[in-house]
Amino acid sequence: MPRTIPVLLVLLAVLILCAGCTTSLFPFGTRADYPSIDDVGTSPGTIPVHHTFPFQDRELTISLTVENDLYTDARGSTKSVVLYGAWDSDEEWLRESYRAFVGDPRQEGMYGDLRSAFRDIRTAMGLDDDEYVELMAAFVQSITYESPEGEQTPRFPVETVVEGKGDCDDTSILLAGLLEREGYDTALFFFEEENHMAAGVRGPGAGFMGTGYEYIETTSFSLPGGATTRLQNGMRLESEPLVIAIGEGTGIYTAGDEARSIAAAAQSSREYAALIEADLEEREEEINTRHDAIVVIQERLADAGQAGNPALYTRLVSEHNRLAGDYNRLLADYDRLYADFEAYARLNNHIAGHQYDRPGLVAYISEWKDATGLPL
Repeated sequence: MPRTIPVLLVLLAVLILCAGCTTSLFPFGTRADYPSIDDVGTSPGTIPVHHTFPFQDRELTISLTVENDLYTDARGSTKSVVLYGAWDSDEEWLRESYRAFVGDPRQEGMYGDLRSAFRDIRTAMGLDDDEYVELMAAFVQSITYESPEGEQTPRFPVETVVEGKGDCDDTSILLAGLLEREGYDTALFFFEEENHMAAGVRGPGAGFMGTGYEYIETTSFSLPGGATTRLQNGMRLESEPLVIAIGEGTGIYTAGDEARSIAAAAQSSREYAALIEADLEEREEEINTRHDAIVVIQERLADAGQAGNPALYTRLVSEHNRLAGDYNRLLADYDRLYADFEAYARLNNHIAGHQYDRPGLVAYISEWKDATGLPL
C-alpha cells in the first residue's frame, strides 16, 4: 500500500503598494520543493548488506556496503512536498515527488554498486536483455513486504536496500531506479483508488491497460507482463493508473507475451483442476454407494451360508460379483481422473513457485504437455 506524501500548500500572493495606490496581486506562478536526502553526515562508517534471492535455477547473493551517513540522512530527511501557488492538478507534483525519491543524487553510489553486482551476474549467466530485467525484478521482489508501522511516506531506495523490507511504493521506486539506470524505458504505476503502486518497463506492444509498459508487481514474485491484476489481499486493480515515466531510457522488455502464456497455462490448469475436482466429488459419492451395497451383499452372503441356502447364496454371489465389477471400474476411472487432477495441480504449483524462472517454466510446461497429453 503506497503511503501518502504530505503536502504543505503555500499560496504566494504579494500586495504591492506604490505611491499610495493599491495595485493588483503579483502572479508568482507555481513551484514546489520535493523530498531530498539532507547532507547531515554525522554517522561515520559503513553498513554491510547481503541479500540472497532465487533466480532461474539457482540462488544468488548480492553484497554491498552502504555509507552509514547516507542511510541515516535518508531516514531523517523530510519527505513532504511543499507547493507554492495554485496548482491546477495533483498529477504534476505527484510525478515529480516520486521521481525525487528515485533519483536523489546521493544514492548514485549505492545504485552503482548494485548495478556492478547485477552486471557480474549477467556476464556469468549469459543473460539477455529480457532476462536482465527479470534478474533485477527478482531481487526486488524477494525483499520482504512490510508496511512500516508509523511511517506515512515512501522511503528512499537506500532505506529499502539496507533494511531489506518495504511497502509496494518502496520496492517499486527501487526497481524503477535500477531499470532506469540500466537503460530501460521505465515507469511507476500509481493506483490511487486501490492505494497501490507497481513498476513498469516498456514493451513492444500496447502493454498494461494500453500504457505501453509491461506491469511488474514488486511485492511478490511474478514475471514482467505476466502478473494478474488481483493482489495478494484479493483486491483487483480496476482503476486507470497514473503513469509516472522515470528517466529517458530506451530499452524494452520483449518477453511479455511469453510471460502471459505462462500465466494463461497456470490459469487453465486451475480451471481444469476445479472441473475435475467437482467430477471427482460426484464419482466419490457413487463409489461409496456401491461400496455400501457390496457390504450389504456380503452380510447377506454370510447369512445365506449359515442358513444352508445354496440357491440364495449362488444368486447373491452373482449379484456381489456384478457390484464388485462396477465398483472396480468406477474406482479405476476415479484413479485415472485423480491422476489428471494431480497433474494439473502440480503444474499450477510449479508455475506459482518459480515466477523468477521464465526459461525454466517454458521448458517445464512443454515437458508437462508431452508427458501427460492433457489439454491446456
